[in-house]
Amino acid sequence: MHILLVAYEIHIANKTGEKLEKANQRRNDILAFIRRHDHRRLSESSYAIEAHQPAEAYAKAVLELTEDDDELYIMPLVGPLMAYGRDDVHEWLEARLRRPG
Repeated sequence: MHILLVAYEIHIANKTGEKLEKANQRRNDILAFIRRHDHRRLSESSYAIEAHQPAEAYAKAVLELTEDDDELYIMPLVGPLMAYGRDDVHEWLEARLRRPG
């Protein structure tokens, strides 16, 4: 088990009608993917998720939900943790992050 950072940006500027609906659906699909895993929200569109497969498998699954103008980053997180934020997120990460080496 390891922790992955999933950060995304679904660009909706200048989108209306069907294009805006599709962008919102992509956001909802990515959030549904994240919520299928034990996770903690780090910011508006950044999450730490508990992973049991390589990062590439998760990236492939989420990339299928995006379009060319979207941004997506999926990367492993390792300790030590240096953070300022909610205690429950800090404790969750501390309990799960591997130390390098």
